[in-house]
Amino acid sequence: MIRRDLRHCRLTPSGCLAVVGTTAMLLASSGCGSGKSAASGSDDAHPAPSAAMTDVLAEGDGPSPDQSTPSAPAAGVTPASTQADLVGDLGESGCERVVSFEAVVLSEPPPFDVVIVADHSGSVGWSRDELTAGLSTLLDDAYGRDMRIFVLTPTQYGASSAQALDFFSSDPLVQWQDPASGQPYQHEMTRYSETCVDGDGTTIQCPARGQHEQVYTATGTWDFVMPDPIAVITSDMTAAQVDAQRDLLVDGITALGESGSPDEQPLCTLNRYIRQAPENLPQNVIFIVLSDEDDTSDPGDCLIHYQFQTVAIDADAPTSGCTADCDRYRYRATAVGTDRKLTFDCVAVDDLGNELPEQPPTQELHFPATQTCKEAVAECTTGDLAGAEIVCGSNTPIANCQKLCTEGAAERYCYLWLESPVDACTDPIEVDGIAYTNLAEYCSATEGGDDWGDCEREGFSIERHTGFSSSSYRQPMLAASSQLAMVRSFQTLAEGAFGKDGFFVESIVFDPRFSCELSPGQSYATELSTVSTSPDDVFPICESYAPALARAQQFADTLLQTQYALELEPTESIQAITVAGRDDEQRVLAAEEYTYDAQTGTLHIDPAALRASDLSLSVELLDPCVRPVK
Repeated sequence: MIRRDLRHCRLTPSGCLAVVGTTAMLLASSGCGSGKSAASGSDDAHPAPSAAMTDVLAEGDGPSPDQSTPSAPAAGVTPASTQADLVGDLGESGCERVVSFEAVVLSEPPPFDVVIVADHSGSVGWSRDELTAGLSTLLDDAYGRDMRIFVLTPTQYGASSAQALDFFSSDPLVQWQDPASGQPYQHEMTRYSETCVDGDGTTIQCPARGQHEQVYTATGTWDFVMPDPIAVITSDMTAAQVDAQRDLLVDGITALGESGSPDEQPLCTLNRYIRQAPENLPQNVIFIVLSDEDDTSDPGDCLIHYQFQTVAIDADAPTSGCTADCDRYRYRATAVGTDRKLTFDCVAVDDLGNELPEQPPTQELHFPATQTCKEAVAECTTGDLAGAEIVCGSNTPIANCQKLCTEGAAERYCYLWLESPVDACTDPIEVDGIAYTNLAEYCSATEGGDDWGDCEREGFSIERHTGFSSSSYRQPMLAASSQLAMVRSFQTLAEGAFGKDGFFVESIVFDPRFSCELSPGQSYATELSTVSTSPDDVFPICESYAPALARAQQFADTLLQTQYALELEPTESIQAITVAGRDDEQRVLAAEEYTYDAQTGTLHIDPAALRASDLSLSVELLDPCVRPVK
């Protein structure tokens, strides 16, 4: 609240000026006029203070009418040195007085973070100079603020994930290394660790992969690793100190290199960041997402846990080798079948889409044999390619895919379990209420074909024993089936953490609205750009980043105090608003840089008119003096 303060008043040819200490302040209407005072009848040369003036002089902690020593004058204001200064000739033209509010100390600009999620693969390396230049300008504009700049990456897994192996197959759980060089991806956002407990919950050393005859639970965890800021600006820094941070900023961006994963997951990074402990999050934050590819990753690949568990179970288990009076009999018949498989190549490419010189061998994916082939060779369908993608990975091109079927190249098997000692190979049997001549007829009816032969019988004893059952699962960060769901999750949590006005997101990407041309390995950010605060906060990656960084600066400006409670009298109007900065510079705001809402009693300052280095502002009011009645 900009406050008024009543002190003593000096009459001047232009009106009444309130003065106190070293600050000019507002004086309430005091009935100053020209000619004789209605209260005293004194002559025009030396009119006595009016009754209203006397009332004003009696208020506050200023001198009373009979005192002769006023408070110290304000800078730039003619001092009221004696009581005689309180009287003067106002002339016959009436009077106006310019009065001022006490200077208001602006609130300190709240600190904020700039969090950049920057693609650091080879295809986007050319844009780092533009990013560096834009951030350097942002540092200049941040003088007088408290600001930190962080650079995150869309790469989720690196060297620590080398130990993240499936406890069944020992296969890698995530892609953590370059398939061509074998080197781990750099600047990853997670660190993998693993713990194991026995059946009583006691921590133990994790058993070797494939060890399933022991009761234990293994839990792998991918923890988010927040990097140190690449630049830190504080409000009390000198220009030289800011320049030193500029050098660190350049070094930090350059250090990213081009060793990121080609499977970019920027939405995963944003969701990991926002799920930090509340005490680790800033008060306000600007997010900048920089990528030359859309986020097409599977949300299920944004992992936080992997768990493998082996439990003991008591169960009836069949034991083979029984020859007479067996508990169970298993019959098996054989028929000629087909060999059905897919053959395809997983094409190894770099991040620009260029094929690597060393290519992996042709892959095969086999399917259960059927009775006959429809076609010996056929093109792969969309469903077939989806199966091949499981082998190659979602971001690896698939080439030379064929569906092959060879009759007579495989065997088909038909099984039947019976408890009775009847010989199903030769004798009639009944299964689920249906009678069959023998096992061959049963297999023809259930599996198709009429060439079932080579019938075999094997006896089993059923024994009760303790066994082990194992299971595993990978737990993603959130149960999302699409990128849009990941975007909404991030936005909801960000609004809860920072408030609706405490964060801002912009994207520097490829978009069909811009004239940027795509190169191999690049794509329009159809999904990724939806994380931006608005469509206007999506900027072209192929042009100057200055507009994007200027937009970030505009958001930072909104964090400054721009509204002040101010109640004006009906006859008062704003004459001028003066802002004082840290460097003792004072500037007068233009009329278009502020507005006053009389209904709410609020003074609004355009955020662009204020700077982080501003310390205070004062408001001068114009109020015509009220003439006393003669």
